[in-house]
This record gives sequence, structure tokens and C-alpha cells, in this order.
Amino acid sequence: MDAQPFIAGDHVYVPLRYLALALGVSEDRIFWYPISQTVIMTKNEIRLDLFVGDDVIYVNDLPTCMYTKSLIVKDRVYLPARYVAEAFGYQVNWEPATRSVTIRPQ
Repeated sequence: MDAQPFIAGDHVYVPLRYLALALGVSEDRIFWYPISQTVIMTKNEIRLDLFVGDDVIYVNDLPTCMYTKSLIVKDRVYLPARYVAEAFGYQVNWEPATRSVTIRPQ
């Protein structure tokens, strides 16, 4: 990766494209709309909509509070890994000893 994930507060943030690709979202199903600062990703029958600076993730148009917000840092969009991964059906675990996240299919 040319941009590093980081921890802020209780959340791990990963650059948009790297997180999406790691979760199996194909390149042609990742959309960034800079004017509205909107991210849309689709995988199988799941569509995620996120708005930078908003604390809501929309999964197939149903809103869920993330208790954090998507961010732009140094012209890169960062997403909270847990909420995006869980929305696509992955199990997410925090490893406090190593301060790392494990993401696995359910």
C-alpha cells in the first residue's frame, strides 16, 4: 500500500481502495464521487454507500450508525474497517496485544 492504515480513537481506518479490494470488491465496483464526497461499493447483492464526514453507512439503502466517520487525510479517503467489513458479511476481531484487526469470512 502507498498509504498506511491508522488507528484513531477506537477505530482502525484503511484507505478506501485497499480495504475494498481486500474484501473482494472488484476494481470496477468501487466508486468515488469527489463533488459529493460519496463512496459506493458493490459486491454480490450488497451495496454500500458512505458519505465522508457522516457517521452512517447505508447497506442496501438501510442506514446504520457507525459511531465514527469516514475521513479524508492527505487527499485519501479512509474508511472504518469494521463497519465496511461487517456490512459485507465478514467477522472482525480486534487483537489488543498486537493492536491489529483480523477480518475473516463468516
